[in-house]
This record gives sequence, C-alpha cells and structure tokens, in this order.
Amino acid sequence: MPHLAVRIIRQEHAALAAMLRCPALLDRLDDDHARGERKIRNVEHALLGFEMMGESRRMEFESAVGRFADFYLEHMALEERDPAARRKGAHT
Repeated sequence: MPHLAVRIIRQEHAALAAMLRCPALLDRLDDDHARGERKIRNVEHALLGFEMMGESRRMEFESAVGRFADFYLEHMALEERDPAARRKGAHT
C-alpha cells in the first residue's frame, strides 16, 4: 500500500476512534490493516502459483481468496456497526 494511503487510512481511523472515544477501536483497525496486507500478499502468491502450476494450485488460490474475503467482510462489519462510522463514511 502506498505510504500516502496508509496515512489517510490512519487519519480516518484516528478521527473515528476519537469520535467514539475508543482508542481500542483504532488499535483493532490498524491491526486489521496489517493483517489485510499479509492476506493480500498470500492471495497474490497463491495466484502466481495457480498461473504457473495450473490446476494443482487452484484449491490453494481459492482458499486464499476465501480467507481474504471473510477477513474483509468482518473488517467492514466492524466499521459499519457504529453509527458514527456510517456518518463519516470511513470505509477502507
């Protein structure tokens, strides 16, 4: 992720956490972003394996995509659960 995007995301989350007076939320969202970046790398790695090795790597790729999708939906649900997050449109 480009450095500017990371700063913007952190600023959005800092503003959201301050609004909610919940620094634990900021920590959780930052943690999610670090894990999300790793999960994206895992998907990229699995895709490369699938492209290079073919069908023998399909299941690994599909599993990586599924894990990322589950993680992302959970992260978005965390942001959406709070009305302040919906008002701010703090989607990442």
